[in-house]
Amino acid sequence: DLGVSSPQLDDRHRGFGVNEEAELDLRMNQQVGIPAWQWLQQCTTEELAWVIREYGEDGDPVMADRIAEVVMMYVEKRKRMKQ
Repeated sequence: DLGVSSPQLDDRHRGFGVNEEAELDLRMNQQVGIPAWQWLQQCTTEELAWVIREYGEDGDPVMADRIAEVVMMYVEKRKRMKQ
């Protein structure tokens, strides 16, 4: 059990789906904390790799580093596109 409900996943503005273009939120309670897209704007590649390694399905540090690098490249690309 992931502790989520269908309404949380179904709301396309929450950023859980891959079929909709929406800001990445991922918070269960939108009144607490910051959305994932904001966190990604301020974290480092190393911090993201640590989160992926610690909380992801695979503890492989090389894979976590690669995923973090690709995600951060995408974040930087989106920043440039918005300017």
